Amino acid sequence: MTAVAPAEAKALVHDRPAKLIEVKRRSERSVSPAPQISSILDTPPERTLTPVGTIDRNLLEKKVVTPLDEKKKEDGRLSVLDIKEREPNATLALPKSLEMVKDDEIAEKLNLKGEEKVLPEGHIECPFKLFGCPYSGRIVDVQKHIRDGKMLHLSQMCDNVLTLQREVQVEINKASCYLALDEELKRRTNANDKLYSCQMIWRIDNYSTQYKKARDAKKSLLFSRPFYSHCNGYKLVCMLAPYGDGESLREYVSVFISIARGDNDAMLGWPFRCPITFTVLNQKGHENVTQTLIPKPLPENEPFLGRPSADRNPAFGLQRLIKMDEMRNGKGFVVHDTCFIKIDVNIAEVSAF
Repeated sequence: MTAVAPAEAKALVHDRPAKLIEVKRRSERSVSPAPQISSILDTPPERTLTPVGTIDRNLLEKKVVTPLDEKKKEDGRLSVLDIKEREPNATLALPKSLEMVKDDEIAEKLNLKGEEKVLPEGHIECPFKLFGCPYSGRIVDVQKHIRDGKMLHLSQMCDNVLTLQREVQVEINKASCYLALDEELKRRTNANDKLYSCQMIWRIDNYSTQYKKARDAKKSLLFSRPFYSHCNGYKLVCMLAPYGDGESLREYVSVFISIARGDNDAMLGWPFRCPITFTVLNQKGHENVTQTLIPKPLPENEPFLGRPSADRNPAFGLQRLIKMDEMRNGKGFVVHDTCFIKIDVNIAEVSAF
């Protein structure tokens, strides 16, 4: 253990209290006595910089969009990512210039694809863009480009006109093909109608005149044009008696059918045995009048149903097709002095050739 001299020991003893006293004094100077309540009330209030009212902490935390950002947003130059970064919870209605973005990073992050070109501020596109001119720049530069590029723009417009002419010619050719196809379809439809629909719709004009002639015995029968029962089928002629025939005279309208000599008689089956349905069409949408004639292939009917040896066979038919009064009293069978009779020949009994 090292010995300490008496003088040094005295100095150490006196040093420690001095430092403690100094620290104590410093602490006494730094701590001020607590003010009394009466002194606070007597003292006038100090002016502060705190604004009147409460401050919403949400407003302090919300990111503020600067006026420059607002102007960029109006001009369409503020990136979608910039807006989303400043206002992450905002729902933005993007202007049209932002709907088509070609920037690779933005397109990749927002899955945007487009062809529109976003121009810098103050730049415009050449008005001949529709004709293929890709130029864009400042307004002054575009004006100079238009002035100096007249031949270029004229050439571009001529190319577009030629392209348009070729496209129009292609469409005209297509339309011609469609018209030819339409005519072919109409022809086939008409052929199918002859095969599978009614074989004849007989239009009778001037019915009142025809009725008077039949009543006066001047012309008792009306004849239709010849028609065929089906393709390569029987040739037939229909007859109408407006004033009736036989026992139905002056009461009923009568209808008859006659088998005429045709080009296909040699390969047809005889005697004729196809049922024939006559329908008087109501032109006002009311119920039609329909009667069916069923041939009876008996020996005594051979002159009527057999293969014609003259121009046509004797006629056979229905003496009571429709009442004469019903035909003429305005129920819709005769409209504007015209009537229609539909004739259906059922060829189910005909064998295939």
